[in-house]
Parts: sequence; C-alpha cells; structure tokens
Amino acid sequence: MNLNLHSKVEIKGHTQNKEKIWEVLHNDVFVIGSKTLDEAEKRLHELDHNGWKYLNLNDANENFKSPINWIATVREMGWEFHGTSIDYCSHGRVFFHGQIAGSSVAFRYLVLDFSVAETIKKAVPEALVR
Repeated sequence: MNLNLHSKVEIKGHTQNKEKIWEVLHNDVFVIGSKTLDEAEKRLHELDHNGWKYLNLNDANENFKSPINWIATVREMGWEFHGTSIDYCSHGRVFFHGQIAGSSVAFRYLVLDFSVAETIKKAVPEALVR
C-alpha cells in the first residue's frame, strides 16, 4: 500500500450488529477494523511508524512488531511454525498467521507491502499460501 502526499488516511466509526466498530481507511479503502477508537488510533500510529508495511495484530506478541524479526526469533530459538498460512486478500492486504508447534503461542500480522510479503513467503516455505 503506497502512501504519497495526496493520500487520505482516516478513522471512521460506525455501528454493526449493535456494536461500535472503528475502521482505518486509506483513500476510502478499508485497511483494518478495531473494537475501540484507542485501538484504531494505536494501529494507525504503528502503520505510520513503519511506513504502512505491516501491523502486528496480536497484543500478546507485542515485542515483535515486525514479522521479519518474529520469523528470525522463531528460527533462532529452534521453534517450528504450525498451522501457518499467508493469505493474499483484497486491496493488497496479506495476512501472515499461525502458531508455534507444541505451544499456545499464536501470531497474526497484517502485511501491506508486497516485498515484505514475498520475504515472509521465502523465509517460511512451510506456510500454506492462499
């Protein structure tokens, strides 16, 4: 997702099934939803911070904001990915998610940069690509 000086980024709130939902939009295209305004603002800040390349969607995995750093740590620790997939979705969004074998550790990243998605695909060849 490329941002330029003419990019329009905003957070919009609306009600869905009697619940308030907050959406981060880029040029009026949905990027990610949030349950609270604070969460949406935090996600927008994180995306701004890394140039709109990726977003860690797992608060329990807060120390690993970058999926590339997460993969490196998994490899260094000798852990194995389990049930891991790379899902290519609409509007250039890619989700990288799964678990670590033999543990309850789960991870989920939103990837908006194609080169980062390709790096993940090469670094985790055991992941199912959809």
